[in-house]
Amino acid sequence: MPLTHKIEKKPDYIQMIFEGDSETSFTNEALIKQIIEVYVAHKATKILVDLRKVTGDRTTMQRFELGVLAADKYHEIQSKLNLPNCFFAAVGNEPIVDPNRFAETVAVNRGLNIKVFTEMDKAISWLAAQSFE
Repeated sequence: MPLTHKIEKKPDYIQMIFEGDSETSFTNEALIKQIIEVYVAHKATKILVDLRKVTGDRTTMQRFELGVLAADKYHEIQSKLNLPNCFFAAVGNEPIVDPNRFAETVAVNRGLNIKVFTEMDKAISWLAAQSFE
C-alpha cells in the first residue's frame, strides 16, 4: 500500500494522518517532503503527524537518516522562505515509533522542535503547551 495522507485543520494545529507500509511504500524523503509541503502551504506553527496507521519497521540507520533529513529540510525551507518556527508532534505505534526515540533525539540535536508519542492525547497536550514566546 503506498503512503497516503490526509490533512485535517484543527483550531490550533494541522493534523496529517498517514497510512501505508513503511518497509515497501515510502522513503524517509517522501515522508519529510509531504510534511514540509504542508508546513509551507499553511505557514504552520504546529503540526501533528499521525503515524498510527503506518505499518512496518525502520532500521537504526533509517531512523538516524530520518532525524537528520527532517531537521535539515525544515531549517533549509524555513530560512529560505522566512517561515515561522514550527513545533512537530508525531504519534504512532511501536515498532514505527522506536521505544528509544532515536530519530527524535537526532532531530532535536539538530534543532528541530519535535516530540514523539505513542498516545494521541499526550501528543495533543504537548503540542498545545508549546509556544515560541
